[in-house]
Amino acid sequence: FFFDIGTAGSTSLVLQTIIPALVFSRGVEIPFKDSMENENPPQSPFAKGELRGITGKVGDGGLLKQKSTITLKGGTHVHFSPCFHYLAGVFANFLKKIGIEIRLTIESYGFYPKGGGKVRAEIFPAKHVKPLNVMERGNILRLSGYSGVGNLPLSIAERQKNALLKSLMTHGFTEEQLVIPLCPPLAKGGKGGFDIELLNVSTPGQGTFIFLQSESENSIAGFTSLGERGKRAEAVGENAAMEFLQYYSTDAALDPHISDQIVLYLSICREKSSFTTSCITQHLMTNLWVIGLFHEFRYSIEGEIGKPGIVRIN
Repeated sequence: FFFDIGTAGSTSLVLQTIIPALVFSRGVEIPFKDSMENENPPQSPFAKGELRGITGKVGDGGLLKQKSTITLKGGTHVHFSPCFHYLAGVFANFLKKIGIEIRLTIESYGFYPKGGGKVRAEIFPAKHVKPLNVMERGNILRLSGYSGVGNLPLSIAERQKNALLKSLMTHGFTEEQLVIPLCPPLAKGGKGGFDIELLNVSTPGQGTFIFLQSESENSIAGFTSLGERGKRAEAVGENAAMEFLQYYSTDAALDPHISDQIVLYLSICREKSSFTTSCITQHLMTNLWVIGLFHEFRYSIEGEIGKPGIVRIN
């Protein structure tokens, strides 16, 4: 499939809409509400073999047997959506934990307002969804990521990176912890790894971003900050650092964004899942409510909106 959004609209949000349909196209059983209220509920086009444009083979009943390939053109690093690196580094990792495989590559970057970035996704059908149980984050082993610019001086990316590093050191991390590479664990009092790669990216427009990925013993989290006209490079780096520090201070396993992105898949798993999140967001609550309009599942939340908490599903 090829999807050209035509603007700087988020390729990530379009992709996240498509993934469930292709992952579950080989017939994962989902207890839709219609199936409980109607003896002849409407069937999905996947079950009827009406899905078009599939790169893999289609077997009996129209169920996919091989991967599907999606190419999307639009915004890859834009506001109000996960950036490409978050999908590739965090979202895809959590999908793998629960038995779903996707592979992501980026050919060009899309910033607001021109867009024009291009992302390729390979999506593999899954037989079933595994539960996720992550209550403790454990020590943080490594901080890594990217500071990038498109059609702007690379010195801006350097300033973003330096501001992030300085902000972490201001809030309790030592130079030894952050500068000595690949020497885990990155717990306070120990030595760690800090590796932010500078990127000069291909894009039709202009833009800057920084993405910080936190790898811990039991989890992965990601934090993004985008540049914009009139915003200093130092502010871009500081914003990403502050998001990480808020997550780090809670000892929770999942960051707020993956928490609301993973619940759709966990709701389909018949086994029980539970995880801690660094922040219970209104977005998480809304997603759980919307999922419940489509199929039966159970969930409970311990904690208040805006604070750390525990999510249990099924």
